[in-house]
Amino acid sequence: MTIYGYVKRQFPLATNEQLKIVMDYPCAALFIDERYEEKELHELMNQLDSGDQVVVASLQVFGSNVVEASEILTYLKRNGIQVLSWSTYLHLDGHRPITGLF
Repeated sequence: MTIYGYVKRQFPLATNEQLKIVMDYPCAALFIDERYEEKELHELMNQLDSGDQVVVASLQVFGSNVVEASEILTYLKRNGIQVLSWSTYLHLDGHRPITGLF
């Protein structure tokens, strides 16, 4: 199991705030995208294996709307990737029900 961090610059929080949150976890690698790009997100998704974890400050980093974010979260869950979201106190994985707020 590997822990990765993902940050989208200045969205939804200031970049430095997101970095503080994500770096509280022992991330093996950190992926940072510009506000309107997803290059690093796609690179991260290509590296992930079942059992890995992705730490984010907010689920909003996964899309500019609910549909985009939902598609990415569904893909991650189906592939056994755990998502830890600080702002929603949410832990998504394939082994227990979804809890927290969206």
